[in-house]
Amino acid sequence: MVKKFLQILKFPDEEKGLSAELRAVLGNRLVVLILALSFVYYVIDRLINSNVTHFLFISISGSCILILVISGSGYFKLAKIIGLFLFNVILYNISASQDFSSGVHLHQITAAFIALILFGYEERAWGLAFTFFTFCLFAIAFFTKASLISYQRFNEYQTNVLFMMNITVFAAINLYLTYMILRPNHNVAQTLMFRNQELKKTNVE
Repeated sequence: MVKKFLQILKFPDEEKGLSAELRAVLGNRLVVLILALSFVYYVIDRLINSNVTHFLFISISGSCILILVISGSGYFKLAKIIGLFLFNVILYNISASQDFSSGVHLHQITAAFIALILFGYEERAWGLAFTFFTFCLFAIAFFTKASLISYQRFNEYQTNVLFMMNITVFAAINLYLTYMILRPNHNVAQTLMFRNQELKKTNVE
């Protein structure tokens, strides 16, 4: 079981760039990262007494486990669709139930970025559809504040802590995603350069 779990987190050969297989592994790693972050957020919530509903952490953890099970069964596209839908809905409810000064809405921007990366250019229709879905939820959260979660009111200290946490997570995830785009592209360029050098040597001989 553990071996199979580690296998879905292992990156394949990157010579083909950001392939569908590589994006599937990236998606699995992001899910594990979100699961770990939900625990960190829970600990911080307890420390600063912001009293965010436990249902929120349970829903995030449950969604992560469900997605890993689906992905581990080989249904990568289904895992992406269900995962992006669930996380968008969860993020919407969090954003709509908090003041925007907490910075939680930044994660909706990340969700749109993730959708474009996970589906890639080949399935850009899905990526663009989820991006549109994300920004629609963002607008609804901003203008209506309608949420399944009761509205959370934080004092200045709690707001500052949550903002620093959210901006740090936002920056870290987006930098990681950017790096994961650049790395396989660099490896492809290096491979092509090496092959060109080999061809030149062969032609000279």
